[in-house]
Amino acid sequence: MTYVPQRMDLQLKRKRGIAPSPFLPCPFCGGTDIEIVVFDHRDREGLPAARQCSGCGCQGPWDYIPNEGCTTLIDKLWNDRVAL
Repeated sequence: MTYVPQRMDLQLKRKRGIAPSPFLPCPFCGGTDIEIVVFDHRDREGLPAARQCSGCGCQGPWDYIPNEGCTTLIDKLWNDRVAL
């Protein structure tokens, strides 16, 4: 798969200020440094994971992912929020 190297390249560009963040800012602190958090260990469903704001610790909804390089589902869960 070529997804992982592309994601790493995007993260490097984002840190250098070249590319915009693919994630919405944190709804609590407005932080833009959003990281992946993997909970516990792999089971038959996959890896339980979520996106988390490194500024305040806010976590988005979690779901199972097949591996740490395939985060499309949890990326979508972080960005798909209900406006209050």
